[in-house]
Amino acid sequence: EKTQLYLVDEARKERERLDFTFSIPAEHQLKVRLLGLHLLDKVSQDDWYIEERSAGRDTIQLWIKDSLVYKIDSLVAEASYLRTDSLGKRVLLADTIKFYYKDKPEPKGKRKKEQDSIPVIKFMEISAGVGSTMDLNKNITLEFDRPIVEDGLKNIQLLEMVDSVLTPVDFSLKHDSLKIRKYYLGYKWKPETEYRLSIDSMGIYSIYGLYNNKLVKDFKTKAVEDYGNIIVNVSEATTPIILQLYQGDKDIKVLEERTIKGNGKVVFDYLGEGTYMIRAILDRNGNGKWDTGNYLKHLQPEEVKYLPTEIKLKKNFDVEQDFDMSKTYKREDPSKRKNTEGDKKRNRANR
Repeated sequence: EKTQLYLVDEARKERERLDFTFSIPAEHQLKVRLLGLHLLDKVSQDDWYIEERSAGRDTIQLWIKDSLVYKIDSLVAEASYLRTDSLGKRVLLADTIKFYYKDKPEPKGKRKKEQDSIPVIKFMEISAGVGSTMDLNKNITLEFDRPIVEDGLKNIQLLEMVDSVLTPVDFSLKHDSLKIRKYYLGYKWKPETEYRLSIDSMGIYSIYGLYNNKLVKDFKTKAVEDYGNIIVNVSEATTPIILQLYQGDKDIKVLEERTIKGNGKVVFDYLGEGTYMIRAILDRNGNGKWDTGNYLKHLQPEEVKYLPTEIKLKKNFDVEQDFDMSKTYKREDPSKRKNTEGDKKRNRANR
């Protein structure tokens, strides 16, 4: 596991945004101050950007609020942030960084054509995480391509089909804790019901003055009978347990994760039909994640137990599975298992 903290890259990929990428997720204490006599007296050094962090907390994006700043092609700034020094300690470092941005020139023919025609209206882009069907236990993710003025969120409408009439319903809207442009729309969905998500054009606008285009998404929720549940009975646990539901052999994809302090029952619900597997991380320090070993402290990595049983789940069925933390489980090599199955088929064919 990497422990050295340092700035990997800085960039200005968009006129209104500065990107800082660090080596590891950490508390970076990043502060950026503009340099230049033409800006110092005109721009508030405490309020010229909005900070956004990536889900992995290793990338920080600064959205420039002040048009006086983002309209300048060449910016010089002093960035202070934590960095690991030669003694392995994290110290505050100040660095002067230059950021450049130049608008791409448009083709001459296109420029002449635009001058002779009505200009195309540029809209703020909205990504709505919902398809034609909706899971009963999921929220709708709304993501904007720019930071928005939150007052416009009141123009979002959710309608439910009641007696063949689309009727507005109340819903919750939660802001993502890291990504300032992402929101989660929550509602207690009714099974096998039609819904519509609607945002009128010009209803929401970004801090840069761009409005949204009209957005309409019609979808239907699934039936309760479309899902199955897996109930895991954890026993003989002497540490907190992180229980993971996953699929795949070599390329493991963790679908869901539950944490319990000791013995108990864990329910993975609203699962689609398919084959699932379970593993347990014995979280001895209780920090909620798997930790590597430490050679200098004579610590082994936290133990991971793989339940060798494949759970084949069907619609409208519950599967109950015991998982004893005191047992040693042997996880079969997937490639060998496939080779054995192939040998058996060949033997049957030769008879």
